[in-house]
Amino acid sequence: MCWSRCARDPFSILREGFDPGGRSLDEADDDAAPAQAAGGLTPGPLDLGARGEPESVRARILDLLSPSPISLDELVRAAEASIRDVRIVLLELELAGKLEYSGGARVALTVS
Repeated sequence: MCWSRCARDPFSILREGFDPGGRSLDEADDDAAPAQAAGGLTPGPLDLGARGEPESVRARILDLLSPSPISLDELVRAAEASIRDVRIVLLELELAGKLEYSGGARVALTVS
């Protein structure tokens, strides 16, 4: 058990890692890697508009945005899109410097 090993050499936990089951952290990570690769936790590519045309979702959201702030909930309802799709489009606009967030989860196009 690790407790007796740690009592004899307190720095062994730093060199070998600690796992209450008696395995090192490296061994635990090796066991988790195949599960992640099998499709459990690895993220896939973003598929904006998987339920519809990506450009039509993007166009609806862009039509609804203006320099006047709109709430995120209202934008999702009016665009008839999922929150995920709306957030992807908003992230794209924010990274391009064309969107700003204001208080209360409201968004607006930047005036340039």
